[in-house]
Amino acid sequence: MNDRARSGRLANREEGRDRTLEAKVRGLEHQMASDIPLDAIDALPGSADVQTALEALAGVAAALAAGASYVDDAAAAAGGVDVGEFYRNGSVVMVRVA
Repeated sequence: MNDRARSGRLANREEGRDRTLEAKVRGLEHQMASDIPLDAIDALPGSADVQTALEALAGVAAALAAGASYVDDAAAAAGGVDVGEFYRNGSVVMVRVA
């Protein structure tokens, strides 16, 4: 068997293993999802903290999207952004440091 054929057989074998592993993971995900009732997830310690953090993050994202965009820290300072606050530079989120 030449090297090219051997390479092809190895690639096919690896691809088969990858498909088998993916199928096992999908089956495990489905089993886990069906075994845990949604109200149990809500009762997990810290789930309220996570929800609060996500809501705060959504508020920050909305404020950044609606706010002005500044080229650099100096422009952000002139626009009223305090040191340590977030501002946008186009689609990049920045933190004013000076």
